[in-house]
Parts: sequence; C-alpha cells; structure tokens
Amino acid sequence: METRDLRALVISSLAQGLRLLQGLIIAGVLVMLGSGIKTVKPNEVALVLRLGRLTGATHAQRVHGPGLLFAFPYPIDEIVRVPVRQVKEIIIDELWYPTGGGIGFPATPLDEEDLGFDEVEQTTGLPLALMGVSIDPVREGYCLTGDNYIIQPLAVVKYQIGDPVEYALNVSSPEELLRTVLVEQLTRAMGESTVDDVLTRGKRALSLRVKRRSQARLDSLRSGLEILAVEFKEIIPPRHVLQDFQRVVSAAIQSQTMIREAQAYRARELPKARGQARSLILTARADSLRRTAEASVRMTSYLNYLPEYQQSPDALKARLLKETLEQGLARIQHLYLLPGQGRDPGPALRLLLPGKRQ
Repeated sequence: METRDLRALVISSLAQGLRLLQGLIIAGVLVMLGSGIKTVKPNEVALVLRLGRLTGATHAQRVHGPGLLFAFPYPIDEIVRVPVRQVKEIIIDELWYPTGGGIGFPATPLDEEDLGFDEVEQTTGLPLALMGVSIDPVREGYCLTGDNYIIQPLAVVKYQIGDPVEYALNVSSPEELLRTVLVEQLTRAMGESTVDDVLTRGKRALSLRVKRRSQARLDSLRSGLEILAVEFKEIIPPRHVLQDFQRVVSAAIQSQTMIREAQAYRARELPKARGQARSLILTARADSLRRTAEASVRMTSYLNYLPEYQQSPDALKARLLKETLEQGLARIQHLYLLPGQGRDPGPALRLLLPGKRQ
C-alpha cells in the first residue's frame, strides 16, 4: 500500500514538473516571439538582417517605416535603425588654424612690441609660439588657390541620410567619410579659383561646386549620405598677412565705389551732353541751310551778270560802280566841303549818312 502511494506521489510530482516545464517552454517561446516585435519611431526607418543578410527583394520591402515591425528574435533577425529624417552638421576645420580652446585669433594681426607676451597669449588663446611669422603645417591647416595664395577656410556641412540601405551596409563612420571627401573636394575647388574670387564675389559659386562634387563622390562610394548645404563660416588669408589682405580688400572696395560713382556721373551727364550735341547739330543744320540759300541767291545773281561780263567786263564794272554810288548817294542827308590840312591841301569831302557819320 505504501509502495503504491509512493509511486503515485512520484508520478504526480513528475506530471506537475512536466507541466511546469511545458509552461516555461511555452512562456519562453512566447517571450522570444514577442521580442521580435519592434516599434519604429517616426524619425527613423528599420532594416531587418536575417542571419546577417538583408531581407526583402525590393527597396520598399527592405525599408520598414514608422510603426510596428514583426521579425524573428535575435540572433536570427537583427534590427538596424536608421535616423533618416535627422539633419546633422559637422565643422570642417582640417584646413583652419587651431583656436586654442575656442577663442581664436583676432581680426587683425597683433603687434608684439605693443603687447606683452602674456597679453598676446590672452588675446589669441594660443601660445606665443603659434604667433610666428609662418604657418606651422603640423598645427595648422591650409590650402592653395589657383594663383598660389595660402587660404584657411572654415566650413559647416549639413547632411542627412538619403538611402538607408546603402548607409547601413556600407558606412561605418559617416563623419570621418564626410570629412575626407569634403577636405579633398574643398582643396581641389580652392586650387581652381583665384584668391579674389575666394575672398569676395566667388564664395557662393565655390560652396555650390564643393557640394556638387562631394555629393558625386559620396554617391560613387554608395554611402547613402546626402549633403544639404556647404556653408563657409570664414575664409581668410593667414593671420600673418591678414592686415595686408584687408588693405587690398579695402582698395578693391574703394575702386568699386569709384567705378559706381563714375557710372552714376556718366548716367547723369551723358544725356545732357547728348541733348547739347543735338541742339548744336540742329543749329548747325539751320545755319547751313541759311548760308546755302544765301550762297545760292548770290550765285544766281553772279550767273546773271556772267553773259554781260563775258561780252564787256569794263562796261559791267562801270555800271555796277555807278549803281553802287547812286544807292549810296541816295542815302546822303548832308554834304560838307571842309578845308584840308597840310601843305596846299585840297578841299575835303565829308558825307553824313543816316545813322552814323563818315
């Protein structure tokens, strides 16, 4: 009897243990299955790697948008989250000078004779050794323009993830890749530009060129990165010659100001000169017509005398002289005979014409 009871007790215990183990197994399976349910946030997408290989035949099947995502538990499936809607930015300062704790150099070079050593270091935030007469290529970055000038640019690049599949599979360090590509293309673009374009009117074109070429390089590497903007915070010559460059820029600005003033003067005075020229031309044309008409009348008169002159020149001269004297004597109002002067002078003749005396 006791043996039967003991056997029944053992069997009952084993049955309870099996049921408990079964429950644990079922619970474990449910937990494992539940661990494959993931939530994708609104600003990201998810990729599923099954045994290390990307699932899905098309881009839409590979990229899972915000919401619930059902996958097998790890390590069968691995969920890779990609923040596609997040805009990031990095500072490209590899070609810039060191700022010594964020203070940076002054806008104009410092005169070490006017300032003490401690004041120079406090103003610049750098040891005095960095304020030498040349660039230290170990500490400072720089690049060359197409006309062989040294330039130090500081750029800010804004970017986001354009293709999450390429980004997740091909990029391990996006910032390092961006820095390498941007420095390469920035150096190349600087070498194709003149210092005047870089420092003044060509900054916009330079940034667009760097952006376009850098994006093409990233696309060729299948990085999945998309550059949104390349902005130059500063582009300056080395601080050792900054004051001289500022003088050149001031002279260029003054030159442009003088050119604009000259253009304004031309725009103001040229219409006046053209009006005066038109007035002179019209006056000259009127005078030309008047003189031409007078000459034509005289020529007609002379041509009328020509046949008579050809027949008897002396007779024509006598007649014209007579007519002239008659016209003149007809205007005489008074006639005076005055005694002459000198030795045995003859009488002097004085004619008084209307309006003036002769």
